[in-house]
Amino acid sequence: MTAYKIPVLVTRFGDLLQQCGIEEREARAMARQLVAFRLKVQPKELIMHLDKELEADDFRDDLNKLASGVPLQHVLGETCFMGLTFKCSPAAHVPRQDSEPLVEAAIELMRTHPGPIIADVCCGAGTYGLSLARYLPKAQVALTDLSAAAIELARENSRLIGVEERCGFATGDMFAPLAEAGIRCDLIAVNPPYVKTEEIPSLPPQVRCDPISSLDGGNDGLLFYRRIVKEAPSVMADHGWLLLEHGEDQQQPICRLLEQQGFEVCVLIPDYGHRERGILARLKTGEPLN
Repeated sequence: MTAYKIPVLVTRFGDLLQQCGIEEREARAMARQLVAFRLKVQPKELIMHLDKELEADDFRDDLNKLASGVPLQHVLGETCFMGLTFKCSPAAHVPRQDSEPLVEAAIELMRTHPGPIIADVCCGAGTYGLSLARYLPKAQVALTDLSAAAIELARENSRLIGVEERCGFATGDMFAPLAEAGIRCDLIAVNPPYVKTEEIPSLPPQVRCDPISSLDGGNDGLLFYRRIVKEAPSVMADHGWLLLEHGEDQQQPICRLLEQQGFEVCVLIPDYGHRERGILARLKTGEPLN
């Protein structure tokens, strides 16, 4: 077995991942995260451990998984989202930081509300709803997903983050559990499947590891948005808001769907890469945006 200092390890691992077809910048970032995780530090803290040595062979299995297309989040078993640590598994789509600006917009919208009722529909690992529960301490949050395994993962994350007592969980088809419970929401957040069916085979292998049910948005990628704009009003408060994540080229058609169904599109949200990523809309009976 051979031990290497941290800078050498990061460089060697980055080179190996790049040789396996991973883009250089991503390969370097993955190598840093992998080494930092083993040291139990944040990647930015590696600079404080340059003289430490680790055995290269201890990383062999992890590197093989990454090279075969397994997401780094599955290899580590966790990821960071909104400054919080979420457990990850193949039961749900991998949380990605491009979604954070949507959650930030929702926090800003709801931060003065005396006690918002929030739903995270198609919740997956629970990143939307649990982040909102964490940063909006007066909020009550319902999380729904068709997958029982995803709901169990979200429930576990709620315990890890410390918000379980203000969260409810239900396995069911989108808004059905909310309707059955008679819940009326001040904010509904939905990150539905939105990849066109024909495009799924061409996605990067790390994305194809997500459950197919969390990716497939039908022939045009808009299958679930048509349902959302029709069904969401039945479980929204009179001044309720709808937060939608979407694909890069879908903003305009989704805005048209919303307007046709009586919503007012109020905020268009770009992600960290300045790509179109989210929409905040309200029922037209709502109050003006402050």
